[in-house]
Amino acid sequence: MIEILKFEMISKGPLIAKFNVKMHKWGGLIIKGCSLFDSNGKKWVSMPSQQYESEGKKKYFPYISYENKDIDQKFRDTILLAVNEYLEKMKPIN
Repeated sequence: MIEILKFEMISKGPLIAKFNVKMHKWGGLIIKGCSLFDSNGKKWVSMPSQQYESEGKKKYFPYISYENKDIDQKFRDTILLAVNEYLEKMKPIN
């Protein structure tokens, strides 16, 4: 089970929110500083990272990732699903 913690709406450009993730199956591991982005209708999750500059462009070095890109994407997609479920529960009932 993945639990979303300390969800904070930001809404600055494509950055929608910052949040923490608790991985119950991994002994309660907490990943702090995840980000939710939305651009042109596409949402994605970024893991905590450090910004740096390369050839005059801002880039980001993720602190957490899988070596296998397919597994890494599946991991992020699973977190995005948990974020979407969290947001759905937080919607006010009309």
